Amino acid sequence: MRALAEILADNPELEADERQRFQHTIGREAERLTRLITLVLDLERYESGQATLNRAPLALAELVQEAAEAVEQLARERGIELRLDVPAALPALPADRDRLMQVLINLLSNAVKASPADGTGRIAVLAWPAADALLLCVEDNGCGIALPEQHLIFDKFFQARNQTMRKPAGTGLGLAISKKIVELHRGRLWVESTPGQGARFFVELPLVAEPAAPFISSQLR
Repeated sequence: MRALAEILADNPELEADERQRFQHTIGREAERLTRLITLVLDLERYESGQATLNRAPLALAELVQEAAEAVEQLARERGIELRLDVPAALPALPADRDRLMQVLINLLSNAVKASPADGTGRIAVLAWPAADALLLCVEDNGCGIALPEQHLIFDKFFQARNQTMRKPAGTGLGLAISKKIVELHRGRLWVESTPGQGARFFVELPLVAEPAAPFISSQLR
């Protein structure tokens, strides 16, 4: 980004369209850097135990619908079918709406990026009750995640190899933050995948609100 700014400053004779192209690139990179800084600060708050939850009864079906709408355009552009199977009759979930929405959008965005963009991509979101919790599953039919990477995928800045993308997409912080948010709710987030057969990300959230889980140094990878 600095190099682009220097080119602009040192070459006042650049054509208007070329100057505009450089400015657009600089603006895009500045936005990306701002997002990265925000995510790093968020993760630091979660790991230091400074984050708190604003719990309220949530209808999971409505939350999933809103999250799906947020990624709908991206899925449509890549020719990916998005199917929701979340019963409206599920018990209300005591959770922080904004933070849980962040988790759902991250899982759905990752599923879209991992799915084939040739018209055969399929993503399903399912949910069901289990004991004193609700289980949510985001499933794709992408290239899957190799077993060694399944143990690393929730680490900070780790990006699994994705054969559908020419280069890694995102910051490598989304899943790390999502895991911390779920754990803050006293829940669990994990992945099951067979290479070549897609991936399934599971979220388990308790139906009874408990004190937020503390984050101590021994919990960090």
